[in-house]
Amino acid sequence: ELAGSFVVFGKLAFALQDNGWYLRSDVVWHKPNVMPESVKDRPTRAHEYLFMLTKSATYRYNHAAVKETAENGGTRNRRTVWPINTSSSSGTSHIAPFPKALVEPCVLASSEPGDFVLDPFFGSGTVGLVAQKLGRRYVGIELNPTYVAEAHSRLSDPPAPNSVFPKDKTYDLQPAFLETPGHFGNDAGNLPTTLPPTSSQPNRRKTKSKPNK
Repeated sequence: ELAGSFVVFGKLAFALQDNGWYLRSDVVWHKPNVMPESVKDRPTRAHEYLFMLTKSATYRYNHAAVKETAENGGTRNRRTVWPINTSSSSGTSHIAPFPKALVEPCVLASSEPGDFVLDPFFGSGTVGLVAQKLGRRYVGIELNPTYVAEAHSRLSDPPAPNSVFPKDKTYDLQPAFLETPGHFGNDAGNLPTTLPPTSSQPNRRKTKSKPNK
């Protein structure tokens, strides 16, 4: 799942679609307790988007695990507007931590107990906390050393963060790798070491050569 504004993440979602991913659904995260804005020339923004993407036309989606309450008191298939209050940043310096209630349906619908959940923007570890609660394993990658330390302190019995990049190279920010205890262990040599930092990645945009006239 991708979350954020439509302008930024919409472009990313469509780019992934062009790269072979399936864009299966967009979800509106409605924030009932959104902070007021001092704008007078547009409505106050009280939502973000989540995009559900898959790598194949057939995939796991456990609709029964994420059913919602219907008007008649029964249950129904989950709708695409999720009214969920934003969460307090208490206990972390992260300015906008996801509420656990936003992460839970994403994990429940797309995984089974014991599966791995990957969060490449781990922040202060909310996805890891939800994974632990729901019996999933997790892999988190985070650049900010402050968030790494906070995630490590929030997660129950976590291992020391491992670096996913070679120790003989220097980066402005050293990415850290946090994972479910007991899977990779504390040997960073077992972790991938071929991913360069984003700032040094070459431009891989394909260009079409124009034929000579």
